[in-house]
Amino acid sequence: MQNKVSMDNIAEALNMSRNTVSKAFNNQHLPEKTKQLILNKAIELGYKNLDTVAKRETIIHHKNIMILTTNDLQNLNFFLSVLRGIDNIVTKYNLNLLQFQYGKIHQFQDLKDYIRISQVSGILCLETFDESLVKQILSLKIPVVFMDSTIECIEYSGDFDIVLMENRNSIKNMIKHLIRTSSITKIGFIGDYLHCLGFYERFVGFREALFEHKIHYQSKLNVTKADEFPYGNQEALANELKQMDELPELFVCANDFLAISTIKALKLMGKRVPQDVQVSKSGLLKSFLDSTKQMTRISFQMADVGTNHMDSLMADILPQVDSIFDPAKYTVKVTGNSVVYAKGTNFLIKNLFESVI
Repeated sequence: MQNKVSMDNIAEALNMSRNTVSKAFNNQHLPEKTKQLILNKAIELGYKNLDTVAKRETIIHHKNIMILTTNDLQNLNFFLSVLRGIDNIVTKYNLNLLQFQYGKIHQFQDLKDYIRISQVSGILCLETFDESLVKQILSLKIPVVFMDSTIECIEYSGDFDIVLMENRNSIKNMIKHLIRTSSITKIGFIGDYLHCLGFYERFVGFREALFEHKIHYQSKLNVTKADEFPYGNQEALANELKQMDELPELFVCANDFLAISTIKALKLMGKRVPQDVQVSKSGLLKSFLDSTKQMTRISFQMADVGTNHMDSLMADILPQVDSIFDPAKYTVKVTGNSVVYAKGTNFLIKNLFESVI
């Protein structure tokens, strides 16, 4: 005999509090999308204690959610993990997942026609940083979630949310640590900090770290040209660095791609990293450089085993790690695409879809 479904079961399934679920059942004030999500889950689990739940027209139906990108996400490791998480969630909520890559060959009318014909209910925007395109998307009056966005987007009004990784404090704390543990006083930034909100927050964290340590900010130590500059061309970047009167002791790069390109450019100039110039990065690529020489990274390849299995695997691995590296002496961080995938599914994707549906 099937166990009776309780409000606690519904709350646990949605990672919400029992109080929030109770408010939905008693028609108390909640955001409509949150209330709808709770009632849908109640029906899905077979909750029958409240007649109004069964009578409400809240039975889950198929909705079309579109992923909108301006770049090929297959070339970006982090987004591959995000896409796998999205695919799992759309299956769970009986949603249809569509994808549209908006390229230079497209006009906005092409996108509008696709949305109309496909009856798109909500849009997830990944790598969408063109300000005019963002404004046009918001003009459609369709719920939108941006994973990062333009700097100006936070000033707009409309039915949208922005999901960001933590950028500002992580960069600030890293730079402050390097300043405290070394004699570094000349620090530069690499990357167009106006490219997106994430880059801008990292630049702000960089500036705040300098300010808090009373280090004078020197723009001449930066390469912050507009995004059209070929940052990925190591020869072009090396020529830009050669024009500096002096190189900084540390380059803070807006992401991994820029850090790798900067390292290659410095090597073309005959500079050693990190002996002559240190390079610090912020991102999720497999490439790794520890400028402080205080960390060791142990990597291994594994198949994507899914969120539930990943949680079980981590529960087995962590005690073994602690048995090898005494927690009193070592700080061990477990990371990588599989961990990012699992955490992204449990946190990031959940918030994305709560905003859309």
